[in-house]
Amino acid sequence: RPLVKPADFVRFAGSKATIKLRLPQEGRKKFVGRIAALTDGVLQLEMETGVVALALDDVESARLVPDI
Repeated sequence: RPLVKPADFVRFAGSKATIKLRLPQEGRKKFVGRIAALTDGVLQLEMETGVVALALDDVESARLVPDI
């Protein structure tokens, strides 16, 4: 399921998602983790290495990862 609007990120907080950025951040463009929060246009993503803050304006695409 694609995440498009900011309300989608709020609705699916706690769900696992794949985020692809337009420009690299921390040397990478693809991030996979749990959506922690969305505050003032900044997405907090919980990853195995810690929490990453991603600007929503830099997100090219975002999709939920199904839990199987």
